[in-house]
Amino acid sequence: IYYSYSLIKHNLVFNNSNNGIYIAGVIENDLSIQNNRLFNNSGYGIQIELGIEVGSNGGKLNNQYNDIFNNRQGGISILNLDENIYSINYNNIYNNSNWEINCVWQDSTKVINAINNWWGTSNYTKIEEELIFDNDDDSNYARVNYNPFLTSVVIETYKAEPPQWSNLQINDTFIKSGDTLNISIEVIDNIQVDSVWIEINETTNNMTNFIGTNTFYFIFIPTQVNKTYNFIIFMNDTSGHFNSSESSFFVLVKPGNFILSSDADNPETDGKFNLSWTISVGADKYSIFVDDKYITDINNSLITLASQIELSPYEISVLLDGIYYYVIVAYNNLGYTVSNCISVKVKLDFLLTSDAGDPDMDGNFNLTWINPIAANNFSVFYYNKYITTIHENLTILADQNATSPYPIFGLSSDAYYFIIVGYNNSGSTLSNCLIVNVHLPTDPPNNFILSTDAEYLDRDGNFNLIWTISYGADNYTLYFHDEYITEINENVSKVHEGITVLSYSTAILENGVYFYIVISYNKNGMTSSNCITIEVRLRKQGEIPQKTKEFIVILLTLLGIMGISGILGVFSYEYYLVEKRKIKPYGVSITKANIIEERNLNEKSMLKRLRIAEKLIQKNHIPSAMNELTIIIDTAKYHKFNAIVYEAQTKMNLLKEIKIKKSVLELGTKYNRLQVREISEKCGESEDLIISTVNEMIQNNEIYAKYFESSKSIAFDRQANIKEFDKLRSSYIQWQEDGTGKNF
Repeated sequence: IYYSYSLIKHNLVFNNSNNGIYIAGVIENDLSIQNNRLFNNSGYGIQIELGIEVGSNGGKLNNQYNDIFNNRQGGISILNLDENIYSINYNNIYNNSNWEINCVWQDSTKVINAINNWWGTSNYTKIEEELIFDNDDDSNYARVNYNPFLTSVVIETYKAEPPQWSNLQINDTFIKSGDTLNISIEVIDNIQVDSVWIEINETTNNMTNFIGTNTFYFIFIPTQVNKTYNFIIFMNDTSGHFNSSESSFFVLVKPGNFILSSDADNPETDGKFNLSWTISVGADKYSIFVDDKYITDINNSLITLASQIELSPYEISVLLDGIYYYVIVAYNNLGYTVSNCISVKVKLDFLLTSDAGDPDMDGNFNLTWINPIAANNFSVFYYNKYITTIHENLTILADQNATSPYPIFGLSSDAYYFIIVGYNNSGSTLSNCLIVNVHLPTDPPNNFILSTDAEYLDRDGNFNLIWTISYGADNYTLYFHDEYITEINENVSKVHEGITVLSYSTAILENGVYFYIVISYNKNGMTSSNCITIEVRLRKQGEIPQKTKEFIVILLTLLGIMGISGILGVFSYEYYLVEKRKIKPYGVSITKANIIEERNLNEKSMLKRLRIAEKLIQKNHIPSAMNELTIIIDTAKYHKFNAIVYEAQTKMNLLKEIKIKKSVLELGTKYNRLQVREISEKCGESEDLIISTVNEMIQNNEIYAKYFESSKSIAFDRQANIKEFDKLRSSYIQWQEDGTGKNF
């Protein structure tokens, strides 16, 4: 710069692919850089350069009242000066990458005047050690004198007095792909206007300039999918003042992507459920199609359930068992878009019920069942134990000639188990097993079963006695003896009488074998439970439990093989197993028949708890349901009830997937990229299960994202899908509020 005086003032310098201002060569006279705003400047290629870069050997250079921020490589870089000609005062220099000032002027005798600037902080140590690179960091370079510094923002920096315009117009705010977009504006202070341009977000040709006219027209042909485009009109005058105004328009192409889901159970047991879908942006109408196989395209083989409807959800009623596949098609004038394909498995319940009381007081009632399986005829069976299969010990009441309702009458006080068998040409199907407890008002209490949670060899003397309901009983009395109890006499000790609950906690302080029995009473008489045996062998003080001894041997063996670090995880888990009191079957019976009876009782208890877990899920008590399922799985594994373990584990896995999907949707609306461990920290589930669930969500178009195995991270197309995320998350919340617990 060779002129008498140069001034760079009132400029916005931003989004450059190089430096904001670059000054090099010879400065013969003074140059001032004042009241500018320099931000968001980058560099060459992938190399990020500086906001202001100075390399000169003459004149004086003053830098004051500027805002210099958010530049990728740094704030100010000083490469070379001949004399102490550069002063940097009363600027706001902050939030630049690397250094606010990078002084690499190789003259350790020189000092740069940089006092009275705001560095974005009042922390002296941070300014000295983190924000300025100079002689303190490398003794070959000049020193930057930045103290004293300002403790608040300089307010006399960039000030714009913008030019004005009026009559901003576009030909339409809602246009179709391929249409021409015209934008016009009338400039008011045309004399001072230097340039006018427009920037449209997310387009490849995002800037067009217009110079020296009082109106301009911008023509744009959109090629993107349905979305709103924001555009900003900018204007500079000859003195560097600047103004802008923001507006938007919408581009219409064929209907946007959307997601289909349902609230059906898996399997669906009543044949009634709803199909729901998110909004397809730009769609006018929707049609629903169904098939018996996975749908990949729309053709004449599909069954049309509904055509040109507008609203979601849509109610479905299915009368036959099977797997049904559904898609939704969204339409507008430009074409159609097909949703994801979902499947619903329908297994209609063959449900047996009755109008009996609990207990039934007269022994007369009706059995009722529905016929979803197109059975031609039915048989009725009953037994004194829970029925899982048809065998020769069952009593047959009707042989393929029963109709619903089927009357039962004349039963005495007892527990009765009923089952219906339906027949057609394809075979036979069992209903559920229904228990009916009958107690006639003139009879003594019904039979019942006593059990315990004590270990087979109890080592602490603390245990509970538990019994089933004795229908008709007013109260219970507990007895014990040191011999097997066959009758209540003067040798049998009474523990407690008048008990009105179904359990009793006790503590034994002496070793021995104890026999317990419970008697139920009402005004008509009494009924005795079974007699159970508990052997108590209290640990001596300081005695190590046998399982702990076994564990120590295993631990020492593993220690020799694995070393200290390898054994820590094993120790934590084994300690839990040693300390946790293992669940045992209720009661230890004397005879083989009683052992079988106890196993049947335990199986019934597990099935009942499984139904409780299902109700907790339906009411959206997810943590309680998961706790209940954990107990069921542990207990059923101990008793080797494999079918119950499988059913409980399946429900547990579905609940875990629900937790994961909810966490993914919540985090996916906030962040563009997530680590798997971040999702794990939020939902508490394993990374392997999270990865498989996320991949399933991506495959089913529940989210628009990509999973990267190498970094275990998920990249979301957040800009394109945030509306879909919000709607899908709202659906999950609504399902929770409704208490349906469905969709997964």
